[in-house]
Amino acid sequence: MTGGDPDDVLETDCQFRCVLQLHLNEMSLLFAPDMDAVDPTRHKEDFKDLDSFVRLKTQSDTTYPPHYYIYQKYFLNNWWTENKLTGVPRLLVGKRNRDGVVHTLQMLQTDDMPGLAEGKWQPSVCINVLDKFLNFVKRRVVAEPDVVHCFEKSAPPRRDIRHYCDPNLEDILPNWYKQKLFNTQDEESDCSGGSS
Repeated sequence: MTGGDPDDVLETDCQFRCVLQLHLNEMSLLFAPDMDAVDPTRHKEDFKDLDSFVRLKTQSDTTYPPHYYIYQKYFLNNWWTENKLTGVPRLLVGKRNRDGVVHTLQMLQTDDMPGLAEGKWQPSVCINVLDKFLNFVKRRVVAEPDVVHCFEKSAPPRRDIRHYCDPNLEDILPNWYKQKLFNTQDEESDCSGGSS
């Protein structure tokens, strides 16, 4: 927050968004992650360096051992993945009581999160699973470009990802986009009309 009255009602969905292009091995990703806050002391012109961004999260304050295990295994994993992919180096976590009032703030560094998890997950496994999943999606979409593919994560405890094609969903990609997207380089050079 850069202004306003902290005692007023908070307006949601008024966020700053960046559109990022990232590379994961051979895969190029384009997405718009939520950006919660920016540190003006680290800001560089045109937001070309994401070092100034900070993600904000809240967590219930509990010392109950099963909750701490869940924090290490799932919360830290999700937070690390989000921050690592977007290049955001820090996360500000607010600890809240049973009434939802935040009473303690803790700044976590993205690169420190795997160590805080104490071996409950490994960064390389997360990246490898993501890479395999994205390559699977790419193969399916390239093989069937006129089909709407849906991917759904099941509820705990299984956490499976289900893939199905839904004939009732309308294809939202225009034909010119799909033709450009699924052209190989050979087809693109044929379309340009030139040969060397």
